[in-house]
Amino acid sequence: EKGVRIERETPISLSEYEKLLTERDASTRTIHKVRNCFSVNNRLFELDVFLGLDLVVLEVEVGDMSEVIVFPDGWELDEVTGDTFYSNRTIAQL
Repeated sequence: EKGVRIERETPISLSEYEKLLTERDASTRTIHKVRNCFSVNNRLFELDVFLGLDLVVLEVEVGDMSEVIVFPDGWELDEVTGDTFYSNRTIAQL
């Protein structure tokens, strides 16, 4: 379905992270980003600023795809859900 992406986020320990880091694909780099969370009109937004890249991604969580999301005037946005360019793997290869 357009605009739908299922995520699974699992907290891991530092030792688990370090182990996974040794198993990473050598053709990729670690992604570094700053996540800014804020609310507009009672809706949570997550703005990811990727360090070292000219890339900023705004994420909006919804419970139902029929929900109407109203963005503040002046925001210039493109829907990128499902666009493989914005996958973590592709970003790690930039």
